Amino acid sequence: MIENVNTFISGLKTSEVGKATRRSANVIFKANLEAWNTTREELGKVVGIVVKEGEKLTRKSRMNAEDMVGNVAEVATDRVQTVEKAFQKRVNKVIHEIGLPTAAEVDRLSRRVELLSKKVEARTAARAKRRTPAKRATRRAA
Repeated sequence: MIENVNTFISGLKTSEVGKATRRSANVIFKANLEAWNTTREELGKVVGIVVKEGEKLTRKSRMNAEDMVGNVAEVATDRVQTVEKAFQKRVNKVIHEIGLPTAAEVDRLSRRVELLSKKVEARTAARAKRRTPAKRATRRAA
């Protein structure tokens, strides 16, 4: 029986059906190989496109995140300023109620004292200039 199978296979190899089958198998193998190569090339292109799109999405996400952080920071700054103003008003109210001068009042008073000091110094200098040495001598003698 094995001899019959071997004889059959040998006959099949040399027959037109066997040759046609080998040619078909060869064509199918080459087509499969070509399809595999094409798929690999196209897959490389697809991966490249996906990577580029991923980078675009990453940039957009970063920009959106930065915008959101900026907005949150701006809102937080506004809220802190509002709290600071309210706190300052309450502190000023308490200071006023207990009779302590505010920083603005002390500053105004300091400027006023400085202005008066300059006026006194100017008048003192003007008086000193009016007094001549002769008048000083007569006053000392008397």
